[in-house]
Amino acid sequence: MAHIVLEPRGPLELGILGDEYERLVQDLEAQGHRVTLRPAAEYRSRDAVIQGAYVVAVYLAENVTEEVLGAIVYAVGHRLVARYRPKHRRRAGIYAADGRTVLREVDLPDKPDDPD
Repeated sequence: MAHIVLEPRGPLELGILGDEYERLVQDLEAQGHRVTLRPAAEYRSRDAVIQGAYVVAVYLAENVTEEVLGAIVYAVGHRLVARYRPKHRRRAGIYAADGRTVLREVDLPDKPDDPD
């Protein structure tokens, strides 16, 4: 399938939601993907400003079908539910293999839609 890199933005996102990220990794690996979870690099550039709008950046190392992309979008939106009350809307950006093109933006819920 695909190689996926999950890059949470900032220590709060990964620190508080570490269990959710681990479950997301397991979900994606169960779909047959190879997944890397890494903290965001500390850098300042135009790209950092653009990507800073997302609490997590999801990078796809190669092109995927719409069906596979839909499954990734569902897994991200289903797993990354905040356990705290965020002041701002939480979103994920899913990037194409070029690392710049946003394929999808995913609104992340602040409460689970079903107990899992």
